[in-house]
Amino acid sequence: MTAALIAFGIATLFDIITTIEALERGGREANPVVRFFMSYFGRLWWVAKLALAGVAAWLFVYADSAAGIWIMAVVTGYVAYRNTKVAR
Repeated sequence: MTAALIAFGIATLFDIITTIEALERGGREANPVVRFFMSYFGRLWWVAKLALAGVAAWLFVYADSAAGIWIMAVVTGYVAYRNTKVAR
């Protein structure tokens, strides 16, 4: 489970970084929850996103579901990868 949490943490950070890069190049946030964070928290939206990711990870740890964490890591990593296509 530790490896899954590390992978999810790295994917989340990569997603935040690539989102910022994509937004700077004229992209837009597709996730309505993160769009809300951006409108409500402004430049600190990423703190709320990290908090949400932490809560999601905790729920899967509490449920003893390493598979759930791996799925979140893969999906988040894919989103970050797609962000790099927008960020170019």
